[in-house]
Amino acid sequence: MSFFYTICKFADGGEVTPFERTTLGRIVSEFSLEPTGRDGVYAFRDGEEASEVDLSDAGVIQLPRPLGTENMERFLFDVLALTGGTLFSPQFDGAITTDREQATHVPDDLPPRLVENWQELAAALRGQ
Repeated sequence: MSFFYTICKFADGGEVTPFERTTLGRIVSEFSLEPTGRDGVYAFRDGEEASEVDLSDAGVIQLPRPLGTENMERFLFDVLALTGGTLFSPQFDGAITTDREQATHVPDDLPPRLVENWQELAAALRGQ
Protein backbone atom coordinates (compact mmCIF):
# COMPACT_ATOMS: atom_id res chain seq x y z
CA MET A 1 0.00 0.00 0.00
CA SER A 2 1.34 3.45 -0.82
CA PHE A 3 0.76 6.30 1.56
CA PHE A 4 -0.46 9.79 0.90
CA TYR A 5 0.60 11.34 4.23
CA THR A 6 3.24 10.24 6.70
CA ILE A 7 3.78 11.68 10.19
CA CYS A 8 6.94 10.95 12.12
CA LYS A 9 9.07 12.56 14.78
CA PHE A 10 12.68 13.40 14.06
CA ALA A 11 15.52 13.50 16.58
CA ASP A 12 18.98 15.06 16.23
CA GLY A 13 20.57 14.11 12.94
CA GLY A 14 17.20 13.54 11.27
CA GLU A 15 16.69 10.06 12.74
CA VAL A 16 13.08 8.94 13.18
CA THR A 17 12.17 8.27 16.81
CA PRO A 18 9.23 6.05 17.74
CA PHE A 19 6.08 7.55 19.15
CA GLU A 20 5.29 6.49 22.68
CA ARG A 21 2.58 3.82 22.97
CA THR A 22 0.63 6.16 25.27
CA THR A 23 0.62 8.82 22.53
CA LEU A 24 -0.70 6.32 19.99
CA GLY A 25 -3.35 5.20 22.50
CA ARG A 26 -4.41 8.81 23.01
CA ILE A 27 -4.86 9.24 19.25
CA VAL A 28 -7.15 6.20 19.14
CA SER A 29 -9.21 7.24 22.17
CA GLU A 30 -9.35 11.04 21.77
CA PHE A 31 -10.39 10.87 18.13
CA SER A 32 -12.68 7.83 18.50
CA LEU A 33 -10.79 5.86 15.86
CA GLU A 34 -12.51 2.62 14.93
CA PRO A 35 -10.67 -0.69 14.46
CA THR A 36 -10.66 -1.95 10.86
CA GLY A 37 -9.84 -5.57 11.67
CA ARG A 38 -6.20 -5.11 10.60
CA ASP A 39 -3.64 -4.88 13.39
CA GLY A 40 -2.84 -1.25 14.18
CA VAL A 41 -5.05 0.17 11.42
CA TYR A 42 -8.01 2.36 12.38
CA ALA A 43 -10.65 4.44 10.64
CA PHE A 44 -11.29 8.12 11.29
CA ARG A 45 -14.90 8.83 10.34
CA ASP A 46 -16.52 12.10 9.45
CA GLY A 47 -20.09 11.29 8.51
CA GLU A 48 -19.97 9.13 5.41
CA GLU A 49 -16.30 9.91 4.78
CA ALA A 50 -13.60 7.72 6.33
CA SER A 51 -9.84 7.70 6.18
CA GLU A 52 -7.58 4.93 7.39
CA VAL A 53 -4.97 5.77 10.01
CA ASP A 54 -2.15 3.23 10.18
CA LEU A 55 -0.50 3.12 13.61
CA SER A 56 1.04 -0.34 13.15
CA ASP A 57 4.62 0.98 13.03
CA ALA A 58 5.35 2.94 16.23
CA GLY A 59 7.82 5.11 14.33
CA VAL A 60 5.36 6.57 11.84
CA ILE A 61 1.68 7.31 11.40
CA GLN A 62 0.42 6.83 7.87
CA LEU A 63 -2.74 7.89 6.07
CA PRO A 64 -3.17 6.22 2.67
CA ARG A 65 -5.42 8.78 1.00
CA PRO A 66 -6.08 12.50 0.87
CA LEU A 67 -8.40 14.01 3.43
CA GLY A 68 -11.84 14.77 2.08
CA THR A 69 -13.35 17.05 4.69
CA GLU A 70 -12.56 19.99 6.95
CA ASN A 71 -12.90 17.76 10.02
CA MET A 72 -10.26 15.43 8.57
CA GLU A 73 -7.91 18.39 8.10
CA ARG A 74 -8.57 19.38 11.72
CA PHE A 75 -7.85 15.80 12.77
CA LEU A 76 -4.52 15.86 10.93
CA PHE A 77 -3.56 19.16 12.61
CA ASP A 78 -4.58 17.83 16.03
CA VAL A 79 -2.50 14.68 15.55
CA LEU A 80 0.51 16.80 14.56
CA ALA A 81 0.02 18.98 17.65
CA LEU A 82 -0.46 15.98 19.95
CA THR A 83 2.61 14.13 18.69
CA GLY A 84 4.88 17.09 18.00
CA GLY A 85 5.58 15.29 14.74
CA THR A 86 6.29 16.24 11.16
CA LEU A 87 4.04 15.65 8.17
CA PHE A 88 5.39 14.95 4.71
CA SER A 89 3.94 13.63 1.48
CA PRO A 90 4.87 13.20 -2.17
CA GLN A 91 2.03 15.69 -2.80
CA PHE A 92 4.02 18.70 -1.59
CA ASP A 93 7.63 19.83 -1.14
CA GLY A 94 9.20 19.93 2.29
CA ALA A 95 7.50 19.08 5.54
CA ILE A 96 4.90 20.56 7.86
CA THR A 97 5.00 20.70 11.66
CA THR A 98 3.27 22.50 14.52
CA ASP A 99 6.33 22.27 16.77
CA ARG A 100 9.19 24.80 16.55
CA GLU A 101 11.63 22.41 18.26
CA GLN A 102 10.72 19.62 15.84
CA ALA A 103 11.41 21.93 12.90
CA THR A 104 15.08 22.10 13.97
CA HIS A 105 15.44 18.31 13.61
CA VAL A 106 13.82 17.87 10.19
CA PRO A 107 16.35 16.67 7.57
CA ASP A 108 17.65 19.33 5.17
CA ASP A 109 15.96 17.72 2.16
CA LEU A 110 12.54 18.35 3.80
CA PRO A 111 12.53 22.09 4.57
CA PRO A 112 9.91 22.53 7.30
CA ARG A 113 6.92 24.85 7.30
CA LEU A 114 5.56 25.75 10.72
CA VAL A 115 1.75 25.94 10.98
CA GLU A 116 -0.14 27.26 13.98
CA ASN A 117 -3.71 26.19 13.21
CA TRP A 118 -5.64 23.77 11.03
CA GLN A 119 -6.46 26.49 8.49
CA GLU A 120 -2.75 27.09 7.84
CA LEU A 121 -2.29 23.33 7.49
CA ALA A 122 -5.18 23.12 5.00
CA ALA A 123 -3.67 25.96 2.95
CA ALA A 124 -0.23 24.29 3.01
CA LEU A 125 -1.76 21.01 1.80
CA ARG A 126 -3.34 22.89 -1.11
CA GLY A 127 0.04 24.43 -1.99
CA GLN A 128 -0.84 27.96 -0.87
